[in-house]
Amino acid sequence: MKIVHNIDLIGRASYGLGTVCEALAVNQKRLGHNVEIWATESASTANQIDPLLRESIRYFHSIIPHFYLSTDQILAAKQQDSIEIMHQHGVWTAKSLTTLEAAKRGATTVISPHGSFQNWALKKSKLKKAVARLLYENKNFDSANGFHAVSESEAQEIRNLGVDSPIAVIPNGISTNWINDPATGTSFRRKFDIPSNVRILLYLSRITPKKGIPLMLEALKNINIDRDSWQIIIAGVTNSIIWKS
Repeated sequence: MKIVHNIDLIGRASYGLGTVCEALAVNQKRLGHNVEIWATESASTANQIDPLLRESIRYFHSIIPHFYLSTDQILAAKQQDSIEIMHQHGVWTAKSLTTLEAAKRGATTVISPHGSFQNWALKKSKLKKAVARLLYENKNFDSANGFHAVSESEAQEIRNLGVDSPIAVIPNGISTNWINDPATGTSFRRKFDIPSNVRILLYLSRITPKKGIPLMLEALKNINIDRDSWQIIIAGVTNSIIWKS
């Protein structure tokens, strides 16, 4: 089966979407499917890609930054009749035009919102999203053969937008390689030079106020702990936005 994953970014700048997309593509490939990932970024930015996929990723040039419009990508979808499934990761950007074109050519289309329909997300750049829905996204939603939600709450968020397409609720999985990783707390302490008598509070997520860092810091300020016996580690990727204290 020919499967194309349609995503803006596949590298670290994808803030987790690329990781989910890559893991899904790897396992589909291991099952014997013909899998490609279409991304609108340069090969140099898509680092740490699984070796199994390095020949399966097509990089397209975006002519409008942050909108990820690639006429070459849309043309590629228009010229291919062999795509059986087009799986779109995320919404609102021009990748939806590629998905629409694939649908016209007979591909089954699936959309994974990846949290794009949460209330806080819909309020962000609200006018731009309203324009996107008017110009192409409503048509993309209506023509989709199905949606993928990672939770029942996300499925409800999809329904709240008036979508009546089938929804599959499938939580994101965890790689068995990651679960079986032999790393230990000792090696972690050694790598970051943390004494054995110091306790660790590890925050691991995308670094953004939305993920609860201010709430965590406020809570720590209000509880009585021996701060000399604890080390807080905040680990994750960031969009380089400077927060006001």
